[in-house]
Amino acid sequence: MKEDSVGCKKRSFMHWFVRKTIGLTLLSIIPFLPLIDLYASPVVLKIRENEGVLLNEESIAGEDVPMEEGQEKLESEKARYILNQEERVLLARTVYSEARGESFDGQVAVAAVVLNRLKSKDFPDDILGIIFQAKAFTAVKDGQFWLEPDETSFQAVEEAVKGVDPTGGALYYYNPQRATSKWILTRKVIKKIGRHNFAI
Repeated sequence: MKEDSVGCKKRSFMHWFVRKTIGLTLLSIIPFLPLIDLYASPVVLKIRENEGVLLNEESIAGEDVPMEEGQEKLESEKARYILNQEERVLLARTVYSEARGESFDGQVAVAAVVLNRLKSKDFPDDILGIIFQAKAFTAVKDGQFWLEPDETSFQAVEEAVKGVDPTGGALYYYNPQRATSKWILTRKVIKKIGRHNFAI
């Protein structure tokens, strides 16, 4: 009788232990599911010449897959880029903090410069890296980047994502009245919009 009781207790303990182990394992995995999904997605963020680009909306076989809600597609002659909501906010913050006193075209131009850098092998592989690259944007350095962007900033971002580029392909911009870098003044200016010179 005692042996049956001990065996029953052992079985109960084992059932409890297995349930707890499975539960704790699931709890430890759940927070990382978005990361697993991210790294499992066939995404190439850098756009380079003569290289194919595989995006979220395409499978390896080239079949169409629906884009996730809230994502926009940047199209150019060379490739396309998926712009998620977080990146749209980062771009809007850049536009607002760097060009809020400029015309709408001037604000679109600032967003276009960031997207143009995305296509260049000389800059980081994603929008986050481009915006936070050391000494890239004055507003990041002085903290104005964290100001809340207005609706116009978001509209400027949407225009740039659609392919509107008032700069004609600029990779840099600066205010000649306030620029302190001698290097930036050596870049070839291809467009002037408002108080900014846009250069390559």
